[in-house]
Amino acid sequence: MIDVYRAALRADQRLSVLRVLESSPRYTANTATIEIALEHIGHPIGGVAVRHLCEWLRDADLVEITVAQDSAQGLLVVKATSLGLDVVRGAVIREGVRRPSP
Repeated sequence: MIDVYRAALRADQRLSVLRVLESSPRYTANTATIEIALEHIGHPIGGVAVRHLCEWLRDADLVEITVAQDSAQGLLVVKATSLGLDVVRGAVIREGVRRPSP
């Protein structure tokens, strides 16, 4: 039962990252900004977990990741792909990402 809960929680967190990107200028945000946004919507998971979420989304072709220029902290810049935007809008279903409510 706990594994089902964890999978559902991760799927919701991935959708939440995509929602943050959808509402951001140029569909882009850095990992620190994503961490703050997730905390405000009930997912206080920390920077390392945010990086893991973004890397999972990258591996699923839902975001692109680059390292922020002049970042001593190694911030990542995350940008939603067209497929990622389709997923967050409910036009495409992707295993591992919660489907948005109608």
